[in-house]
Amino acid sequence: MGKLGKDFISEQEVNFAISDSIETKGIDVEEFYKQLEEFYKDGYYKQRFKKCSLSNKIGIEIFKFQPNRSLKSKLLTVDLTGSLMSVDNVFESTHIAKVIKLPKDSSNYDYSEGDLVIMSYSDTVGQDINPDYAFLLQFSQSNMEPKMPKSVPPFTHRYVAKLFDNVFLPPHEFNTKSEDVSTFAVEPYKIIGKYEI
Repeated sequence: MGKLGKDFISEQEVNFAISDSIETKGIDVEEFYKQLEEFYKDGYYKQRFKKCSLSNKIGIEIFKFQPNRSLKSKLLTVDLTGSLMSVDNVFESTHIAKVIKLPKDSSNYDYSEGDLVIMSYSDTVGQDINPDYAFLLQFSQSNMEPKMPKSVPPFTHRYVAKLFDNVFLPPHEFNTKSEDVSTFAVEPYKIIGKYEI
């Protein structure tokens, strides 16, 4: 049975009091849709994936919302990877994506390149265990004790963890860090529907 003693209850009360006293700012909806429209209009993916093709999957790019983009601050914060970054570069993953590549025979799909689509929330929003970290951690139970490099953080964005086996990058981008990936080749069933802007 878990610890339910007096100290645990007091700890919980303190945690609730702290979380209730922290003022949380909601998402600036106007800024969200402004960034979403910019993402929708950006056609850079056409040049980037011009020489790539897919056989039976759909290429998508996850929309990453920057809640502090308008701040243009020099304040630094730590991201999921433990790296320092300026506050205005922090982003949150969303469950909206853009179709960036369709299979050659795309007559069976209801999507066109450039369409915004809705992805599974549980595959895209939030954070999860970093697959690279989990791979290294499996050796800790064996007689090989790995040195966990600081460059491999324990957590990453959920879309990286859930869609990692489906990363879709042009060949010259082979050296991209897993936390910087936002383009994937997914099975059509992973797309829930379209989003009209």
